[in-house]
Amino acid sequence: MPEITEKDYEIVVFTDDWFGLPFSCKHLLKHFLPDVHLVWVETIGLRSPRLNIYDAKRSFQKLKGWLSRENAEEEKPRPQNLKLIDPFQIPYNQFGFIRKLNAQLMIKCLNRQSPKQKRKRVFLTTWPFMGGVAGKIGDDLSIYYRVDDFAEFPGVNKPLIQKLEKGLIENVNMVVASAEKLADF
Repeated sequence: MPEITEKDYEIVVFTDDWFGLPFSCKHLLKHFLPDVHLVWVETIGLRSPRLNIYDAKRSFQKLKGWLSRENAEEEKPRPQNLKLIDPFQIPYNQFGFIRKLNAQLMIKCLNRQSPKQKRKRVFLTTWPFMGGVAGKIGDDLSIYYRVDDFAEFPGVNKPLIQKLEKGLIENVNMVVASAEKLADF
């Protein structure tokens, strides 16, 4: 079997922050490094910010990172062949026009900070609302890594999340589930 190298593939991941809480997507994909070029696009989550201390701190951290562009993450040690991208986004994905705007902002930022090379590009996301990006970044393969049933999260619009996830599933080449229960969609 031929060895897969960074010259062959680039995996572009749209998910949680690399330096955030530990999660399975990061755990799995870090094992591809340094052999495969990994572009990590940090995205905002499902729910809109509320008036509480946690959301205020998180909003401040994101704004600080977007405004400074000299992110603290850039100074933290990270594996070879990992590129972090943190595009400006508006945290109200329940609105269609904001999802479209966020998708355009993410694509523009990705194209500017990591233009497509001669490598095959793989799109991978863990978020059900990323259907507006799949197929639009020059990806040769698109994967939805279904890590949770996001429609069941408290405080989210269940019918909307189900609709967005269905659209994403129809738009990607492959769906991978982190648990057997999640393979039924």
